Amino acid sequence: MRKKLWIMVSVVLICALIFAACAERPSDKITVVFEGNGGVTEENRTRVELSIEKGAEFQAPTFHKDGYIFVGWDTDVTDIQQSCTVTAIWAAENSVRNKIIFDSDGGTAYSGEEFYLYVDAEIPELFTPTRGVDKFLGWYMGETKVTPGEIWAEPDTEEITLKAKWSIGTTVVFDSDGGTACASIVLYDGEEIPVLPKPTKGFGSEATGDDEFRFLGWYYKGVQVEEGAIWQAPEQGSEVTFTAKWKSMWTQNY
Repeated sequence: MRKKLWIMVSVVLICALIFAACAERPSDKITVVFEGNGGVTEENRTRVELSIEKGAEFQAPTFHKDGYIFVGWDTDVTDIQQSCTVTAIWAAENSVRNKIIFDSDGGTAYSGEEFYLYVDAEIPELFTPTRGVDKFLGWYMGETKVTPGEIWAEPDTEEITLKAKWSIGTTVVFDSDGGTACASIVLYDGEEIPVLPKPTKGFGSEATGDDEFRFLGWYYKGVQVEEGAIWQAPEQGSEVTFTAKWKSMWTQNY
């Protein structure tokens, strides 16, 4: 009898643990709502709601609108990571259009269909390139940034080249000099240095004043790295090493 009772209790506990694990597991499903913005699908729907796996590829619905050309979406539908609403952007059929050439300046190349911007129509979300650890700052026509959501107002020219602008990224490797390991980070040219990791070394605690080594800071080329200072990317190389400096808090008397 005791054996049967023990088995029943064990089964209940296992089921409870499985249920708790499933309840705590975050869902990978996200909901994306596509608004036709005056357009409709073949089924005459003005909006389409899709439930998809986060980060998975999917086919966006197709809308049409009499007298208008579909320009694009107000959100990058190739990289949706959370539930959101995506709205279609339209241009009148008689709109002047400019063929756009994307110069990614060493980043990933645009490989989609021919792309156009339409005069007096809203600029849709544009192709986003990548270039190593560098941060993409946007597309520029000369010194002017082309911003999605604004109205395209260029003259009637056949072709316009947009060039990518980047903030150079530098991978920082931390040499803790015998202290606890710290994960590498990326710093971007012209941006503030964030709060950096603080390793420990030896025994004891700094809070109680009995620590074996006191962390003095991170050093790069012999100079202490100051949090909040503006980082300037080195001319050569995309990886640098910050080295920890320590002060021994224990002394020996002979």
